[in-house]
Amino acid sequence: MAKLLYGRCEDSLLKVSGALRHALLGSLSQERASGYELARRFERTPWRYAWHAQYSQIRPELGRMAIDG
Repeated sequence: MAKLLYGRCEDSLLKVSGALRHALLGSLSQERASGYELARRFERTPWRYAWHAQYSQIRPELGRMAIDG
């Protein structure tokens, strides 16, 4: 199914999206938030220097997560 959602089957794209999904789930398990609020959380964490997620990445992934249930 991931190949249909992402439009291409590059392993790196799927890995990044999977990592983002897990990071979003972890953040949402602590507290409900909008896509904008999640982006702000990512900006304020110490590990933002190692991995960065922008709103333009977060919002589409939240949509895919909602579709997937």
